[in-house]
Amino acid sequence: MPSTAFTRDEILALYRAALAWEDEGHSASAIHEKLMERGVGDRQAAEMVGKLAEYRTAFVAPPLTATDALGIAMWALGLLVMLLGAGLFLGNVTGLAPSVPFAGFVVMGLGSALLTAAANRTNWI
Repeated sequence: MPSTAFTRDEILALYRAALAWEDEGHSASAIHEKLMERGVGDRQAAEMVGKLAEYRTAFVAPPLTATDALGIAMWALGLLVMLLGAGLFLGNVTGLAPSVPFAGFVVMGLGSALLTAAANRTNWI
């Protein structure tokens, strides 16, 4: 079958189909043959099979796991604690809301620790 011109969406659909075949356990040569059956030329099919890993990395996001969800929650909590610390700091400096000395620094430090722990826990940041 001769090679045909494909639109961008059709090419992306072909890559998704090739990834699905790869996930089902088909060999590279079988995927190459299936792409050729769909009208892809021999050279283009070989190139697509060679770029499957690159496509998977660039366009297919891994699903969020429970660990990622916990990291997102830790990040949100860390941000809130950091903002609370900034409020305490500004209240002490301006005198509008005086509190315990260095409370803002301590609370911002805790917020920073939570943000760091969240960044180390997940891959989405």
